[in-house]
Amino acid sequence: MCFSTEHFRDALYKCVFLFFTQLHQTFESIMKLLKLVLIFGLICKTIDAKEENEENVSFSIERIFLSRRSCSCRIEDYPWKDGVQEFYNGCRKAADSFHGKAFDVADNTVKSLQQLVTKLIDFTDSNSTIVASSSTDILESLSKCNRLGRDGMNIIVEYVKVFPSVVRDFKQVSANLFKHIGELTCSFKNAVSDLGAELTKFMKEFVRSSRLPKCKKTVDYNLVLKKYQELSNIVAQIDDTLVNESENEGIEVTKEVYESVLVLHLLYIYMGISVTGIDSCVLDVLYERNCYVSEETKSCVFSIEDALVEVLQAVSTVVLTSVESIRNLLRTVVNIVAGLNAIVKNVLGLTNRVVLTVEDIVQNLVRVDKVTASRKERILNGKH
Repeated sequence: MCFSTEHFRDALYKCVFLFFTQLHQTFESIMKLLKLVLIFGLICKTIDAKEENEENVSFSIERIFLSRRSCSCRIEDYPWKDGVQEFYNGCRKAADSFHGKAFDVADNTVKSLQQLVTKLIDFTDSNSTIVASSSTDILESLSKCNRLGRDGMNIIVEYVKVFPSVVRDFKQVSANLFKHIGELTCSFKNAVSDLGAELTKFMKEFVRSSRLPKCKKTVDYNLVLKKYQELSNIVAQIDDTLVNESENEGIEVTKEVYESVLVLHLLYIYMGISVTGIDSCVLDVLYERNCYVSEETKSCVFSIEDALVEVLQAVSTVVLTSVESIRNLLRTVVNIVAGLNAIVKNVLGLTNRVVLTVEDIVQNLVRVDKVTASRKERILNGKH
């Protein structure tokens, strides 16, 4: 059977039409499939971004503030909020990039910062004018540290710019307590100032030394640790005298005195966070450059960090309506510092810079003439 040319042409047209129709349908199917893949990818990316964002802001200043305020205050009225949040976020982001022991120290330090800030926010809503105003002042000071982040070296470079200002703020917070604890504010301020100056000096020297190749120059962190030890011993000596004189001698101590001493502890804790935090940054930089790290210094920092965690745990249990809860904090700190001295004395030695006497402390805390023998040696020698 033969086909005419016209029949052949019609058949060919039909075949071509069917081919392109099928091709178009296949192309549409492929496009629909690609659209589904694209939509699925966007959904997954959105979920991952949301989870990452939730992780990054797992500690939200605003959420903590709103959940713990008894008043109908607006968080917008508290200018320190954004700066403190940026401070925390920067530290957390940098800490998560650290390696080995540097990460361990940094991670614990950031957790301690989170715990301290949470307690400070709690205290800003307290009925105690002393504690509320002091906590607000501390938060405002910490908000200055809002440019920290990225990595360890960046934190050191940025922190050395603002830390002296933070120290000045802390000295003013303690000076505001003079009405209640007298000249003890001077002893505490001097110790804070000495530690602040030593840590600032260290950071500047470390930045300069880091510009030299092959770890050519090292900077001794033990000098910073010694100043922190001196501050710790002053705080512990005040605590020990206040508790023992009121218990054993029956001397009445006002609630304002206890609250003022509590504020000293809040300042003391943050100074400790600065010490361990900067050390973690230094460790990460040195590890990255394969530089030598003193095992003795690392051991001291780990001990200070452990002690800091214990002090924070004690602070977290403080209820301002209960003087006894503050007294429990003071007892705990005395034991912690004595234990710390026992651990680090082989490296740092026993500091003899604690010049306070029981007479000094009692006369300023309770304003009486009756005093007992000094307990300084028990604390310094690490005896609980």
